[in-house]
Amino acid sequence: MKDLIFLSPNRILLVLGCLFANLMLFGQLSVSGGFMVINTGSNVVSTGLHVQNTGSATITNQGTLSTTTNITNASGATLNGNGLWQLGGNWVNAGTFTAGTSTVLFNGSGASTVEAGGAAFYKLHLNKTNNNLTLASAVTANDTIRFLADNNKIICAGFDFTAGSVATVVGADADNYFVTNGAGFLKRQALGSVAFAFPVGADTSTYNLLIIGENGTADDIGVRCMAQPLANGSTGSPITTDAVNTAWEITENVAGGSNLSVTAYWPLTDELSGFTRTDCGIARFIAGTDWDLPPSNMGGALGGDPYNRVRNNLTPGILAVMDDAFMNRVKLALRIMLQGPYNTTTMKMNDNLRTLAAFPLTAPTTYGAGKFVHTGWQPAGGYNINASVLTVTGDDAIVDWVFLWLKSPSNPATNLQSRVALLQKDGDVVDLDGVSPVLFPSDAGDYIVAAGHRNHLSVRSPNGPGIALNEATVTNYDFTTSMAQAFGTNPMKQVQTTPTPIFALWGGNTSVNNTVRATGPATINDYTAILSTLTFPTNIIPTVYSNSDVNMDGTVRATGPATINDYSKLLSILGTPTTIITEQQ
Repeated sequence: MKDLIFLSPNRILLVLGCLFANLMLFGQLSVSGGFMVINTGSNVVSTGLHVQNTGSATITNQGTLSTTTNITNASGATLNGNGLWQLGGNWVNAGTFTAGTSTVLFNGSGASTVEAGGAAFYKLHLNKTNNNLTLASAVTANDTIRFLADNNKIICAGFDFTAGSVATVVGADADNYFVTNGAGFLKRQALGSVAFAFPVGADTSTYNLLIIGENGTADDIGVRCMAQPLANGSTGSPITTDAVNTAWEITENVAGGSNLSVTAYWPLTDELSGFTRTDCGIARFIAGTDWDLPPSNMGGALGGDPYNRVRNNLTPGILAVMDDAFMNRVKLALRIMLQGPYNTTTMKMNDNLRTLAAFPLTAPTTYGAGKFVHTGWQPAGGYNINASVLTVTGDDAIVDWVFLWLKSPSNPATNLQSRVALLQKDGDVVDLDGVSPVLFPSDAGDYIVAAGHRNHLSVRSPNGPGIALNEATVTNYDFTTSMAQAFGTNPMKQVQTTPTPIFALWGGNTSVNNTVRATGPATINDYTAILSTLTFPTNIIPTVYSNSDVNMDGTVRATGPATINDYSKLLSILGTPTTIITEQQ
């Protein structure tokens, strides 16, 4: 048989058990204006040429209709039924298709396209031999989207593929997924708190699964995998370092109301140069600004090739996985003075320590324990400087390491983030390059700012709404200009009266606690701490970097002239041997 053509008003009924219950056609099956009914259990197979439904014809399929090539439903024609539509070629619908509970199965070794004509599928299955299905229109499937063989992909190109509100995707993996290589998205209708896996990739060789749960208002959520992260989210130069070489665009149907939990996956081969897998997070691009990557979202990747990271409380936008090079950092230009090395003649601090061989190129161990315990994100390799930073002279010469905090304005006892920085001779607190304002790992917002030193009492800004910090501009705050710049009662020492009043952190805290004192138990007595360092009161320890070096000249001693005697300096700070100065925090 070459072609089987039904013309109106012919009606063909294939009923299980009758003569034509199973019909094999080696040619084209064309229904033009008639009716064709394939009952349950019946099979019609067209081999070699396609199935064509035209005119006002109706094919009702309750059994199986198969072709090795195309199924075409022309304008005015109707396809319906709950059976199996099986084809090796293209699905073209320009008429009416009522899916019922039917399955449309694409098989064979050739590539296929699907033009849905606005009609939704119920079940859509793919069982091709190393080939793909490409969308020629928007497609919706309301029940099961199933990959039945390896190396099968659904290529969205410029069209959206929508999974219905109860639809599932079965069999997706690194060989079988949706390729969002154009403007098309994989969408899920009415996504709620039950997470949905979006098996997507930007091309046919890289799979980047994204799992999303909607903890806000249920909505239609779309995902498009992009080939690479771009500097400006959807535009700009490709990012080439410190990130995973892919990005995801997430959309919502109704703006607002989304609160997404996202898990992003990537293979090892996607990691760009310099990317730190042990310290990374999911970043979201904020239009008009930059990539938003909160320190609180940083951490090591989970899993193992593919790896993954999780982020909650997200809104739709463009996402990428990045390391701390893209982490949120606010800019702070802080200024403090230390009483210990302060020089009333120069109105600056002495910088003797930086020339010592013992000056640490890594933050002192004092910073990280006790009252200097770290809070928030910290660099995996610690805080380190290049030796060249210590060769700078003049006002920008480095005096020592200092410790900084950002605190909650509503509860200043709560430390939100800490870090270590450097202090210049003129009082500027700078980053580890020795010159730049401090980049503080934190989101933009209002904070209480605090500063401390290993043998001085710490200070913080006063109670109130806090100091506004952001990533774009540098915020200045100067503790040295007034006692009122710091919280508490006499929180600092006025070290200069004329020509300009200057206030400094109280020195002499050799026991590294919250008081300066020369009496009381050994554990809290700063004079005892000096003696403990010396072993004998008459000893002198030169060229040393020590918390007992009250005047910070590089020598610890409790004898000799007051200008070089650390015990004398401690008594000078106290005023009387029995005075106790308490840190104001």
